[in-house]
Parts: sequence; C-alpha cells; structure tokens
Amino acid sequence: MPGQSAGDATVEALTLVRGCWMPMAGLGRGVPIWVSENGYATNLGHDEPRQAQDLRATVDAMHALDTTLGVTDYRYFNLRDNRPNGTDLFDDVGLLRADYASKPAFGAYRALVAANGGRPRPLRCGVRVHRRYVRVDGRRVRVRHGVVWVTRGSHTVRGFRLRRTVSCA
Repeated sequence: MPGQSAGDATVEALTLVRGCWMPMAGLGRGVPIWVSENGYATNLGHDEPRQAQDLRATVDAMHALDTTLGVTDYRYFNLRDNRPNGTDLFDDVGLLRADYASKPAFGAYRALVAANGGRPRPLRCGVRVHRRYVRVDGRRVRVRHGVVWVTRGSHTVRGFRLRRTVSCA
C-alpha cells in the first residue's frame, strides 16, 4: 500500500493471521508464529538501500510486537543472490551478491540479530475491556486500544463490572 512501510505491511498481515485466520483454524494464542522465507529483491526496480531499509523496518516492527503477536522466529529468505540482475523476482533477494560480496542489507541483518537476537520474550494474551485503566493482579494498568495484555500464567483482571481470571499458555 502506498505510504506504508514494509514493517507496517508485515505487522498488518501478522495481525490478520493472529486475530482472524488462526482462531478460525482453532489455533490459540499459545501457538507461536514463525516468519519464514521473508525477503526483499534488489532487481526489477528495487535497489540495495531499499532492501536494507525494508529489512530493518520489518524486523523492528515485528520485534516491537513479538510478544503481542506471538512471533518467535524470523528467517530471511536467501543468503546469496541466485542470478545477478535476473528477470525473476527471486533472482536477487540475497543479503549477499552472487559473488558473495556483501550488500547493505547484510550488515543491517547482522546488526538486527545482534540487537534483537536471543531468547524470545514470553507470549502475551489479551483481554478486551471498555475502560481506560484496569487492575491486573492489583496493579493499575493503562488499556491500549481496548485491550489489556498479560503475560503467561494466571492473572486477575478487574475493571468496571469486570472481574476475570485469565490463563495464558
């Protein structure tokens, strides 16, 4: 969509998967999402700086919402280009050129792994409420977009006419 970053588009798609398609398939919040074979081309009108920019935007946006969306893994599509300046979309999606020379996205990916790598944070599940603030386990919590998010385990959420114990896998 014009004016939308690659990160925004990825989060929009993941939100649709998590909030719509997974529940329809009977897959609960405890089922993690893996983003596999994601990549950005450097041919057919796409350049190398844009590849690095799109990669950064995608990983940063996913990392910001990984516990909310349950994303536990991210895998880039291809390490090396298949064919320089190829006519197929997948010929030039590598982080390295066909001769193994680094593209700007290679350094960006290494920096993103260094900054965001490691153990995934615990998944969160949401309780939809119609208040600005609620109490979660006795603590006052601000509600964001009508949902209060809690981590794994069992939590008591109290708000206006609402008292509910929530168990998150």
